[in-house]
Amino acid sequence: MSETHQNNATALNPQYSVVIEACAGSGKTWLLVSRTLRLLLDGVKPSEILAITFTRKATVEMRARLNQGLQLLALGEDHEARAFLRARELSAVEIDNLLPRARNLYETVLTANPGITVQTFHGWFMQVLKSAPLEWRSYGAIKLLEQTSLLMEEAWQIFAEEMGSQPNETITLCLNNLFERFGLSTTRTILLKFVHKRSEWWAYTAEAADPVAHTLKEIERDLPAPLSNDVVTELFSDLQCQADVKNYIDLLARNTPTDQGYADDLRAAVAQGNVITLFDALSSVVFNADGLLRSRKPSKTQASRLADFGGEQRFLELHNRLGEKLAQTRYLFSEQENYRLNRDVLTCGNALLLTYQSLKKQRQQLDHTDVEWEANQLLTHSDYAEFMQFKFESRYKHILLDEFQDTNPLQWQTLMSWLVASEEANLKPSVFIVGDPKQSIYRFRRADSRLFNTAKNYLHEKYDACYLEYHVSRRNAPAIIDIVNRVFETEPKFIDFREHVSHQPNLPGRVELFPLNYLEKSAPAETLLVGLRNPLLQARIEDENLPRRDEARQFAEKIKAIVQHWVVNDENGQSRLVEYKDIMVLVRRRTHLAETYERALRDADIPYVSSSQGRLLETLEAMDLIALLEFLIAPVADLSLAQVLRSPIFNCSDSDLMEIAKVSDGTWWQRIIS
Repeated sequence: MSETHQNNATALNPQYSVVIEACAGSGKTWLLVSRTLRLLLDGVKPSEILAITFTRKATVEMRARLNQGLQLLALGEDHEARAFLRARELSAVEIDNLLPRARNLYETVLTANPGITVQTFHGWFMQVLKSAPLEWRSYGAIKLLEQTSLLMEEAWQIFAEEMGSQPNETITLCLNNLFERFGLSTTRTILLKFVHKRSEWWAYTAEAADPVAHTLKEIERDLPAPLSNDVVTELFSDLQCQADVKNYIDLLARNTPTDQGYADDLRAAVAQGNVITLFDALSSVVFNADGLLRSRKPSKTQASRLADFGGEQRFLELHNRLGEKLAQTRYLFSEQENYRLNRDVLTCGNALLLTYQSLKKQRQQLDHTDVEWEANQLLTHSDYAEFMQFKFESRYKHILLDEFQDTNPLQWQTLMSWLVASEEANLKPSVFIVGDPKQSIYRFRRADSRLFNTAKNYLHEKYDACYLEYHVSRRNAPAIIDIVNRVFETEPKFIDFREHVSHQPNLPGRVELFPLNYLEKSAPAETLLVGLRNPLLQARIEDENLPRRDEARQFAEKIKAIVQHWVVNDENGQSRLVEYKDIMVLVRRRTHLAETYERALRDADIPYVSSSQGRLLETLEAMDLIALLEFLIAPVADLSLAQVLRSPIFNCSDSDLMEIAKVSDGTWWQRIIS
């Protein structure tokens, strides 16, 4: 028996809990569906099966493939049904015994009430919340909010307006500090990221009446110097330090011309009487651009220059001693500054979070993070946790989890609380996990691929789970697999990596890497910043040498070189030249898909069908109509009117627009109608 058949025999056995690490194209969905079918054949009731996938698409696919298998067993020829069961690692004797039941499974599943639960994590969590006791909270009318960007933007606007109307409030002062330090855009990004990480914030401050005050107290407790200490003033108030600085300046003034310039700068800083100015000036002399102690070595010429003024040894000792004092002061000061930064971010972030949560509460909505958090609290920390866990233990006897590498800590913690309770009650369900840590792609939703090993070790220890590896890919050609192996065999995070193998050793394939593109500066930055551009009079100059655009042009040229030159086999095995429809282009993000890659395809006259969505408003036609609406709402919007006049609606030429621009009085609309 081959390794694959041995693994399948174990994986599909309903008596075992199993953890499977499977590479791309190795048949993870087939295993999930086949395991479900084997459970049903083993007499498991549909209502006792819980299958959790990561996306709705995966949920739909699993249901469809399960129904296809059940239909074949119910309606297929006898030899087809037997072959189907044989592929699920059932022996001839088992097939003879189970075939009558297999023929009736489709009806059993269709008429089961409740049936098999196939849900995403968030779908199942919503189901859990809606089945919670009313004494906990009522979730009957609550809806799951799929897209949060618009609501988040509304929360930001409300938050900003409230801060503008309360100029002396603590939150407003903290927000102004952030604006001064980072500017509007970066401050907004920081605070929105805080809201995105709210489950971690809630977990850390769960027991605190005032989350911000509690957290700041914890941070302040670990500060190396109290906030009340002015560490820079304390440094230069020390008489020994004052003497060291004076002697150091005198020695610099008698050394090299560069050091003499340093001495002049330090004397000017001392004359200002500002300790911060002196601290910065002295730091720039003692430390290099990387913040490390500037190297000072003995030399004959230096010793000769400083022989009559305290000596070279004295100079080197002062340099090192001042370096130590400055480094320590800089550390203490930076820790105090970090506290103040945390104070500002936590104060404003928590206020923005409360605004965002209030909006959702008013509209009876929960987003994905809320659902995860509420389910976690219900199943792990509420007075009804044992009751809910007992409900699950009484119903679900078998748990199947897909794409486990994309599970986040909160999801695993919630699931684990149930598993621990089941273990203590001696009602352990069978657990079937499939995933591949190398394919974790949902970090933006706090997914942590390290949880795969955590779950594997826990289930092996507590549930006697078998660990299986599937390393044969049925999807990829050997050339692709070779690249995957070369990437991961030297990756420290995958020290136990096992080389993948292609199921189709003769499948043709090719991997080709484009050379890296770098942005070349065509002119110094100062020559480019010549003032604000008047968009009505001066066109925007775009840098056509951007690396991403070069890359897009390269791949468009490569597609041109492939089409009508390379040869492929069609579905009938007949050779033919490559056509555009044979090519799929994958990009990491949609951010640059339309304006960069699709543009390159259009410029190269390459037909394509794009998956980019929500870009209708970015088309020229839509932008012209939007500009028209903006002008109708605000007739003083000259730039919008200029765009409308230049559009095909009026088809004005550039010279026509320049004539309007030459008129000095009034808005553009007033110039036109006068």
